[in-house]
Amino acid sequence: MATAAKDMEALRKDVEALKKEFKNMASNSSSLLETARSQLEAKAEELMQSVKSAGSSAIEQGEEVLQKAEEKIAERPLTSVLVTLGIGVALGWLMRRKMS
Repeated sequence: MATAAKDMEALRKDVEALKKEFKNMASNSSSLLETARSQLEAKAEELMQSVKSAGSSAIEQGEEVLQKAEEKIAERPLTSVLVTLGIGVALGWLMRRKMS
């Protein structure tokens, strides 16, 4: 009977040790998840800033191209109209040919 009591006491101690270990593991996994979450949020913020920067850069380049085109049109309005007319005629001819 004494051996059974010792075994039960040892079993209780093992169970308590396992409970503590599980609590520690839960605490560690929680902190790991929180760390991973904060790192992901930081990376997402960096990515958003990068996308915004690239978008701003593309907008600036587009505005520059548009401004240069407007300047060329203002410099030579007749040439611009004739070039546009020629492109329109060529596209119309190609589309009509393709439909036939």
